[in-house]
Amino acid sequence: MAVIKNNQSFSNNITLSGSSNTISNALALNGAITLGGAGSFNGGATILSNVGDPVAAQDVVTKAYGDANYGGSEPSDTVQTTDATPTALSTIAIATDTAATINASIIGQSADNSDVTGGTVSAVVKNDGGTLTIVGTSLPIVNADSTGTFDIVVSGTNALIQVTGIAATTINWRDRYTTTVRS
Repeated sequence: MAVIKNNQSFSNNITLSGSSNTISNALALNGAITLGGAGSFNGGATILSNVGDPVAAQDVVTKAYGDANYGGSEPSDTVQTTDATPTALSTIAIATDTAATINASIIGQSADNSDVTGGTVSAVVKNDGGTLTIVGTSLPIVNADSTGTFDIVVSGTNALIQVTGIAATTINWRDRYTTTVRS
């Protein structure tokens, strides 16, 4: 087993071989790192940070790059309604001169489980010079015990996934949505 301890300095190449090599504390490397062979890199629970945006086809994508270019992971928001007032569940900013498709799955459940509202909603939106509009109409598919509803609407340059509860009824809402953006 090779062990590199604190404050050791090396010039040129270092080769670690075998199955158990340990570097204690921080390791500062200047230059390229090459992992050879058909093995894998296991970072444990380590977070890689301060990495550049991808350039080549097989480069790793950062969260910020993925969110900006691929719609990111599927965000999820929650809100509670106690009446029939339309309420924003999720707010999605749409940049100027871009278009996006938004798809959301929504579930709402009353506190006593007597009412459940769920389904999906889709919309295409475009921000033309700072004015956001829905292209065509949004397409909600609502399955409900009673009258809870949801939709996608616009407000300024934001698309809102909006829910409407039931008068005098507490409903806990949750969504999961994806956006596909084209600029």
